[in-house]
Amino acid sequence: MIKKNVLVIGGSGFIGAEICNTLSKTENVICADNYSRNEQKINISSNVSHEELDITDFNKVSLICKNMDVVINLAFINGTRNFYERPRDVFKVALEGQLNVMRAIDDNNVKRFIYASSSEVYQTPEIVPTSEKVKLVIPDIMNPRYSYGGGKIVGELMCVHYLPKRVPYQIFRPHNIYGPNMGFEHVIPEFIKKIYQSKENLNNKFPIKVQGGGLSSRSFCYLKDFGRAFRIMWEKGGENQIYNIGTDKEVKILEILNILSRITNKEFDLIEEDLPLGSTERRCPDISKLKKLGYSPIYSLEEGLQKTHDWYLNYL
Repeated sequence: MIKKNVLVIGGSGFIGAEICNTLSKTENVICADNYSRNEQKINISSNVSHEELDITDFNKVSLICKNMDVVINLAFINGTRNFYERPRDVFKVALEGQLNVMRAIDDNNVKRFIYASSSEVYQTPEIVPTSEKVKLVIPDIMNPRYSYGGGKIVGELMCVHYLPKRVPYQIFRPHNIYGPNMGFEHVIPEFIKKIYQSKENLNNKFPIKVQGGGLSSRSFCYLKDFGRAFRIMWEKGGENQIYNIGTDKEVKILEILNILSRITNKEFDLIEEDLPLGSTERRCPDISKLKKLGYSPIYSLEEGLQKTHDWYLNYL
């Protein structure tokens, strides 16, 4: 079987690295990134080639797309703090980057495009579990948080209405993917870090600050399950289709802390903090579309959290 030349832009990030590793087993994979979050290329297979890239530089994007069969764009500025503090930078990468990629695809006769969107496009969904057909919204144009979700929505629109019609696309919307080496800007590694930095109080409990008292709910998908889901979409997914990727097990944030309490053998004294303006109380995907292709998650939340905890404990 002839291997495809696959370019993964933003491939050194958390889920980008998993995509690189998954596809490198059967394809020729090049990871293109500025490596701002993974300078040492941790957890990326030696089978993957690397190129440094600024996605806002069209000439470089066009050059690196030469002779590529498939381009996958994951390049984005992530992290809730960045959404609030750096909305212009978030938009710059989202809009200029996606436009540059699509122009380069057109110029270089690339045959397939895959775009990494986000569960943030649903914001506060009107239906939970949420299917791919639920409307995408920007609740408050003045809230800088929506620089991220808004950028992803525009990226999806460009796939449908700007990408050359000869190029089939797939859009995937990952929901709370977690696992080793995902940085500290997400709820699970934030909790693990807080647990080991906290000191016991007089009640022999460890104080932990929790937004909204931990009553918000999400569905958490372990990284290796994400990789399997992506592979199934890659091999069996339809052209010009959108897929939620995640699990359909909705859990409250408190349950994450309960499991981490058992793993660490520590009791927590929860300190409630206000949720940031624009936060979502519930989010859980309907993954029936992906299940019809043969996907079902393997890792339980307990298994995934144990593996994630162990990696971060060693890192810290």
